[in-house]
Order: sequence, then C-alpha cells, then structure tokens
Amino acid sequence: MKTLNKLVKISVLSLFLLLTFSLNTFSQNVETITGKLVTRPDPPISYPYGGPLLYSVRSGDINYITTINGQRAGLEYFGSLFELNDSVKADGYITMKVDFLGENYYEIELESIEKLASAPGIETIKCIVHVSANPAVTYPPLPGMDWAIIVTDSTYWTQENVRYLTENGQWFNPNLPLIIGNNQFTNGDSVVVTGCTKVHYNIRNEPYYTFDIGNGGGIEFLRVKELFGTNITVLPNPNNGIMHINSPYYKVENIGVYTINGKLLQLYNNINQNNYKIDSIKEKGTLLVKIILSNKQVVTKKVVVL
Repeated sequence: MKTLNKLVKISVLSLFLLLTFSLNTFSQNVETITGKLVTRPDPPISYPYGGPLLYSVRSGDINYITTINGQRAGLEYFGSLFELNDSVKADGYITMKVDFLGENYYEIELESIEKLASAPGIETIKCIVHVSANPAVTYPPLPGMDWAIIVTDSTYWTQENVRYLTENGQWFNPNLPLIIGNNQFTNGDSVVVTGCTKVHYNIRNEPYYTFDIGNGGGIEFLRVKELFGTNITVLPNPNNGIMHINSPYYKVENIGVYTINGKLLQLYNNINQNNYKIDSIKEKGTLLVKIILSNKQVVTKKVVVL
C-alpha cells in the first residue's frame, strides 16, 4: 500500500511538472497573427483591469487584447500611433485567460506590431450636412449628437452613407456652430466635401464611417439652391390637380401651392410624412409647390395643372 501511495505521489508530481513545463514552453512561443485593431468590452472582473473598453487585434472570430510588458496597451505601440480598424501584423505571446464568469478570453503580449493597410485616398463627394446620433460607444468618445455628412448620390440612406466629420482626427462639437475654413455651415446645407473616408468599429464590432477633411481636404457650399440629391418629386407633372409629393430622406412639414405670381392657393401644415397627396387644386396653369422639409430646407417645384 505504501509503495502504491508513493507511486501515485510520484505520478501526480510528474504530471504537475509536465504541465508546468508545457505551459512555460507555450508561453515562450511567439505567434504571429494578422487582423484589424478594434475595441471590445472588458472581460468581466479581469486582471489587470482594462476599463469599459479594451484595444484588441481581431483575427477571425477572436479578439486578442493587446498588452505591453504586462500592461493593457492603447493605440500607441512602441512609439508608433495606430488607429481603429488599421490592418496589422502582430507578433507576441498569446495567452488564454478565464474571467470571473468562467469564460475564456485571449491576450497577446506584443513583441512587435506593424500596419498592413495603406492610408485611404482623397475623394470628393456631394452631400448634406447633418446632425446624427453617436455611433455607439466610440473612440475618441463622442457627445450624444455629432456633425456628420450624408452622401446623397445613393437612392437610400444607409449606415455607409452617414459619415461623421473630423478635421485632422478631431471631432466637431455639435453644440457649437460648424465652422470650417472661412465658412459656417448649418444642418441641411448642401455641400461638396473633399477628404478621406475611414471605417471604424464600435464596441459591438459594427462599422461606422468618418470623413477627415484635414490634410488637403475641405468643404464648400454647392452652387445650387435646391439640395443635391434630395430626390423630392411631385408627380404626375402635368396633372389634373391631383399630385403626390415624395421626399425619400427628410419628412415634409409644410406645403404651399402658389400661382406663378406668388398668390397662395392652398396651405398644408404639420404633415410630418415622407409622402403626401394633394387632391384639391382647382387653379389651372403653371403653379409653384413650395415644400418645407423637417430640416427646414425649402424646396420649390414647378408643376402644370391642366
């Protein structure tokens, strides 16, 4: 029995030493991963504590939390500044850890990291200045509402068409007038913007887009009175006094129908719809339909009533 107990103790000790050696051997292996820099939620009750958001290299379905000398790393690595969604190649020791809830997460102790993606090119787009909601827990942190531009040469607005304005990497404060160069812009202005579009990822790993107008970029008013790309239609035209107003982007607040000489024929208030039907126009000839949108932009359409 004593011999058996001694053998069991020796076996357990041997297994412990083998596991320890294996773990130490694993920790000495430098692995290389390619991915993109993202933010991710902090693993619950992890150590060292990283705060609400952590910087990670996302490779496939795994976020590897970045560390340097055992400390959580930000977006500056070994003297070089990186940005969210940069494509990178990272070398380091990868360790799987367990959080307070018993779930696994991964850390990479960086030995080196380099960018793989080239800088985005300069582009010029026609768009609308807009105030939009915060794209959900971002870096740098944003106020509740932010200046953005909406690309309007597409049929529908999508998340890809909303681009949050930056200048040399800094956000514009939505609580202050939007002043760029010598011009002051307001919500709903139609503009031409030159700069770089960059894609970023929020805490839920969903993309959002910024438009950096610094470093050779700029913004200027469009030289047309009506918004570029609002795509407001009054159909049919000509018509018999029944017409449909469609505004795919902003809701219609008010509509006024006037003669060509400016006499008010009919006024429709508090519409708050994207589509509206007018069926009570008795006047014949060329008329003006003045449409006030929810962004306070005024669009005037000329129609013919037969």
